[in-house]
Amino acid sequence: MTDPLTGISNRRHLMEKLQNEARRSKKSFSILMADVDKFKQFNDTHGHVAGDEALKTVAQVLKEGMREIDHVARYGGEEFLVIMPNTDIDGAVRAAERIRERLAKRSVTVGKESVTLTMSSGVAEFPIDGDSPESLIISADAALYKAKDAGRDRVARAARRRKKAATKKTNSNKKKPTVAAKSTSKKVAAATTASKPNGVTPQATEEPAAETSISQEPAATAEKTVGTTEETADKPVATTKPAAPTKSTSKKPASSSKAKKPASTSRSRKPGGTKRKTARKSTGATKKTTKRSAGTTKKEDES
Repeated sequence: MTDPLTGISNRRHLMEKLQNEARRSKKSFSILMADVDKFKQFNDTHGHVAGDEALKTVAQVLKEGMREIDHVARYGGEEFLVIMPNTDIDGAVRAAERIRERLAKRSVTVGKESVTLTMSSGVAEFPIDGDSPESLIISADAALYKAKDAGRDRVARAARRRKKAATKKTNSNKKKPTVAAKSTSKKVAAATTASKPNGVTPQATEEPAAETSISQEPAATAEKTVGTTEETADKPVATTKPAAPTKSTSKKPASSSKAKKPASTSRSRKPGGTKRKTARKSTGATKKTTKRSAGTTKKEDES
């Protein structure tokens, strides 16, 4: 399955090769994605026939500059992709630089003039930059656009995507001793509880006593309050004495004790009571005198 224009593999055959390489490869391999710089402008200036000749020249340079085990294919339009087995990203960068220099020395004949082409490339390594064919191509394509943004006619490598995953693994390895320490502490705690009778610790037996001592405190305070009330009941004079006036606001109830002077009013009622008693006594005396006078008058009449 080849591309009819360039004579190299087409995209479908390329993806099959890439999937097989990802499945069977025990070592790392890299891919190179190349794109002809300003190819649309070249087509608009020189025509599509000249553009087809330019694509054929690029495919030929790629085939001449790569190894026999490498697989060169047309990915689409003016983009090409190369699979390089047993090659890390540094080797892929060197191969891409070699192809770029070869193409710069080659010219394309357009009518009576010769036109040179330039190429930008992005390289990525499996599985560091992508652990699947699709993710690996995405990384290489991102590196290609990085080369384009940097000014074209250059090679860029993919960003290392697996660095964060590697740091997570190291952190998880650091946490393992803490798990082991927790398991050993649990074993030590189990051994200590097994060595004691009935698995009861001294702290567990002493805790109820502390609770009873706390519950007895209200009773003691109640007894103290009863004693104070009895003492205050025995000494009423001390309670009724008015406190010395001070400037503190806490002894304002002394004014309320003065307000309790209705007791003096109860004393003022005693004169009224005495008047009634004296009136009763006087009426009784008058009655007795009248009876006596009546008796004397009767005796005088009888005499």
